[in-house]
Amino acid sequence: MDATSADRRGPAVPGGDDPLQLGRPTGVFVGRRAELDWLKAQLCDPHAEPRPIAVCALQGMAGVGKSYLCDQFYGENRAAFPGGYLIVSLSPSTQPTPDSLLVELAARLRLDAPLALQASAVVARLRQPRTLLHIENVDTEAQATAVVDLVRQLAGCAVLVSARQTDVGLSPSLRWARLPVPPLPIDDALDQLSREFRAPRTASEAAQHRRIVEKLGALPLAVHLAAGRLTQGLRLESLLADIEQRVLDSRAADPGERSRDLLRRSILSSLQALERAVDADGDPELSREQVTPALAGLAHGPAAGVGESLTVALLGLGESSSERLLVRARGYSLVERTESADSVRWHLHPLVAATLRRASPPPPDGGLTALRTWFLTRLPQRLGAASHQQAEYWRAIQADEPALLHWLEAQPASEAAETARIGFVYACIRGPYATWGALCQRGLTVAQTPDERIPLLKLLSEMQHKSGQLDAALASAQEGRDLAKASGDQAAHAIALGQLADIYQARGQLDEALRIRKEEQLPVFETLGDIRSRAVTMGQIADIYQTRGQLDEALRIYQENIPIREKLGDVRGRAVTMGKIADIYEARGQLDEALRIRKQEALPVYETLGDIRSRAVTMGQIADIYQARGQLDEALRLLREEVLPVYRALKARREILVCETNIALGLVRRNKEGDRVEAEGLLRRAHGEAVEMRLPEADVIAGILATNF
Repeated sequence: MDATSADRRGPAVPGGDDPLQLGRPTGVFVGRRAELDWLKAQLCDPHAEPRPIAVCALQGMAGVGKSYLCDQFYGENRAAFPGGYLIVSLSPSTQPTPDSLLVELAARLRLDAPLALQASAVVARLRQPRTLLHIENVDTEAQATAVVDLVRQLAGCAVLVSARQTDVGLSPSLRWARLPVPPLPIDDALDQLSREFRAPRTASEAAQHRRIVEKLGALPLAVHLAAGRLTQGLRLESLLADIEQRVLDSRAADPGERSRDLLRRSILSSLQALERAVDADGDPELSREQVTPALAGLAHGPAAGVGESLTVALLGLGESSSERLLVRARGYSLVERTESADSVRWHLHPLVAATLRRASPPPPDGGLTALRTWFLTRLPQRLGAASHQQAEYWRAIQADEPALLHWLEAQPASEAAETARIGFVYACIRGPYATWGALCQRGLTVAQTPDERIPLLKLLSEMQHKSGQLDAALASAQEGRDLAKASGDQAAHAIALGQLADIYQARGQLDEALRIRKEEQLPVFETLGDIRSRAVTMGQIADIYQTRGQLDEALRIYQENIPIREKLGDVRGRAVTMGKIADIYEARGQLDEALRIRKQEALPVYETLGDIRSRAVTMGQIADIYQARGQLDEALRLLREEVLPVYRALKARREILVCETNIALGLVRRNKEGDRVEAEGLLRRAHGEAVEMRLPEADVIAGILATNF
């Protein structure tokens, strides 16, 4: 299961500054005024607690436009949902549970809370700022059961569930509101055909238009497909004869089954017409025999659509052949294209995708091979000249994050160890932490050998650490350390020791962290001749010296590290080290040089690499310098607009509370009307988080509160 997301203007955080999309283009939308007004009355009153709404097809009919209706409703009422519009699209093969749905919601909303706390975290986020959640394609009884159980946990949230299951939420105890969606009135269906094809020119054509929409049952999807064939040059008489034959061939008595059968036949007719058109083109690189298997490959991707690069991979054709096929298929209304400021996505209607999957032999792995190849090619960290390629690849993954979630969640547990090994650096920098962590935990249930378990424990510890679960992170790192030591894997043992030191350092246990790094970790890398890992460890030792105020020793280590990073082609590592040097200059009052390094040596590298976390850290450090100079308004602007949204999107709990503390300090210093009230609220919330996580910042924040309030 998955959903799309569209970028907004703002900081370069995953999926924009908000993981929610602004609504898919609905193309031609006609009628449904009564339904839209009813939805508005049910969901747009800010003073009333909304009930879940089941938007279901009348008599289970397919292709009546349930999802388009929900999208159109959001498009007309955006002001009522300042938190945005979150669409969760279920795939036909998905067998979700309430927990798996909750994990996806938390991941999409960047809420890296433990499973036991995810429901309350999701509810809080959906309610403030008010957000519209739309769960679509609930087409099986098992899916409906899971969705109903999920929605029970989302009390007070605005939820739309679009389903062919007409009994979703029907139990009187659930108090769901219901909106049955029938086919369009004939006049509205005629309006749709005229707008998607053209208006009739004669009375005879008008009569043919009416017969077409009547024979198609005024189903919007069927009318859309018919308009596509007419636009490609099919005569009205030929289309009408084809439709009448399809109706004659369909013997289904149940209205819902009859609509599905009619739509399936309509889709197959459009597919056959596309194959004939490709054959007539005489393209030496694209044959009619490739059309259905290629589009079926796209149909095995995530239900919410994919970006251009991944689309080419799923089609299994070359880039130029894929482009020609997509243009042709779009002309026949078999695929849809949406475009934002910086990306293009291709979508298949769920019924089109289901028909394509049935029309072509299914791959034994459910179509995951192409996804796996695409992601594993792009996930690894690259050094030297390949750094720019890494930035390009990671931006492509970020643009297709719904597909990443789909792949990680659908991945067999037996493949988790390899994925954890290859995707380690990406997961640490970009997350989403909860989804990567869940993959590791699933992999650990089947992993037997040290080679399988060690990379899973390594990544799991990092994901737990970054989401603020320090006790769990410590336990995972200890298990990884013991396993690596027993197996004789010196490098893995040293890395696990480093993870332990990271956790001790985060908790303020600097002596133990320093001991581990100097006495246990560093000697291993020196023995192995691992120059890069030794440089990283020396930098971490210098970090501890800097924290202790031993600035000369820290500066010496950092400066010795720079040429090593340059020799290795590690542009990101060099930028990190330059940032540490700037920290020392700032501590010594050399603000101009510190600011120059951050702006000229560090920030451009992170922007080039697409490293959003490090960019946010650097922007926060620039804000510190502005604050030290007394430029409080600019410092507060950077913290609020460039830093905090990124940490919130990543759900980096420690960084959030530190940033909010810095904002509070700036407000206290500025001391305009309302500043102290806001500052106290920020500090009390940050203090509570720090106490819960057992961080040393708790005492610092308590001191600030005692001094100022």
